[in-house]
Amino acid sequence: MPLATHGFDFGCMKHLFQFQPCSLQVFNMKFLGFPISNTCCNKILQFANTGCPPPLPYGLFMQSKNSCVQNSTPLPSQPPPLFRPPSPPSRPVPPSPPQPHCNPSTNVPQNYTGKYCNLESCITEMIDFYGKVCPVISKPCCEFISKVVENCPDQDGKLTQRSYEYCKNLKN
Repeated sequence: MPLATHGFDFGCMKHLFQFQPCSLQVFNMKFLGFPISNTCCNKILQFANTGCPPPLPYGLFMQSKNSCVQNSTPLPSQPPPLFRPPSPPSRPVPPSPPQPHCNPSTNVPQNYTGKYCNLESCITEMIDFYGKVCPVISKPCCEFISKVVENCPDQDGKLTQRSYEYCKNLKN
């Protein structure tokens, strides 16, 4: 026994689903004055030629259709083919530029005693990291920066804080 369709055309349902993403653009055109994209204009004009009932109130659909006709080039008489010939082979991707050369600090105090709030021994690494010359801070400097910032509340500049955040995340 055939499925009763009650006069509903399932071909129209296909067109309705293809049109559905464009509904928001139609409402934005009507109420906010935004243009409708070429992709949605193509779908609106294709839908208008299907013989299916409009997917929106008739006046709104016709307004969007008229807007598309005024602002677009005519559609080709046939939709593009589903098969696309293979594209020519692409060129090899050029090698990425070499990573920046980072100079780790050599005179980082090993045993921080909490007496000094001076980050001078790691300042070059911090500046290179902050200025994006070098993408990392060495582990010895990270340990030193963390200890100094945790013991010296006056170390709150952008350079110090960005370096400290990097080092804190490195530990996790």
